[in-house]
Amino acid sequence: MSQVRWWRRPAFVTAVTAITVSVVGGWLQQGGASLFSGLSESEPQPGKPIVTVMTHDDESYNTWLWRRDPWRVASKLTNALAGTAPRERGDVIDRTLRAEGSELPTGGEVQVTVQGADEKAIVLTGLDIVMKRHHRTLPGNLVSMGTQCGSGMSARTYDVDLDAAKPRARLLCDNCDTDVVQPNNPGFPYKVSSGDPEQFIISTRTRGYAAWTARLHWISGGERGVTEIDYKGKSFASLSYTAEANYYYDLDDRKLYQAQ
Repeated sequence: MSQVRWWRRPAFVTAVTAITVSVVGGWLQQGGASLFSGLSESEPQPGKPIVTVMTHDDESYNTWLWRRDPWRVASKLTNALAGTAPRERGDVIDRTLRAEGSELPTGGEVQVTVQGADEKAIVLTGLDIVMKRHHRTLPGNLVSMGTQCGSGMSARTYDVDLDAAKPRARLLCDNCDTDVVQPNNPGFPYKVSSGDPEQFIISTRTRGYAAWTARLHWISGGERGVTEIDYKGKSFASLSYTAEANYYYDLDDRKLYQAQ
């Protein structure tokens, strides 16, 4: 039996889940501003679930997919960053790289929190993966902008092989010592309300590139519905989990280095 990853040990999972659900739940009730990078939420509507999505999308500390010549892109980025204040750096990086056709990976691990708009229970019945684009190989170069930090994992995690002919969300064993897929346990249905939110992780894998969204199926008051799960109205982007960065862009001296 393989060693359990530290962030999936039951004690850690329970603590992180409780804290995150408490914070997000309180924030939603107050209608406050975003607490996390990459966090978006659906508009509260009676009888429909409120879905909050959180991803790691820090422009300055992540690995980007650069689709065009890396030296040309780096030159433009260096020019754009010249004289930029530290607090503005993330926006400049994001704007410059996206203008050059680059893409930030947002779909490796997506944390989803679901709750009701009131105390009336909503039954979540299923989760579908919708493929938008797929490449067997990376359509560009991986460029590291820093060190990506891992996030705490919730107890319920769904594994998705995006290279499969028909990708589907498969529940990993809850609170186990290993990451074991439970083929006969879909993890649904379960209930949510305003005071009883649910949290899960969509963990994806691909050897190339994949753009995807998800659909959450639910029943409320006898009526069936579907809520789209996406990244701020766009597809999530997942990059190869086996590939390493080809280049490294040093934000301190604003130079591009090729990986050795």
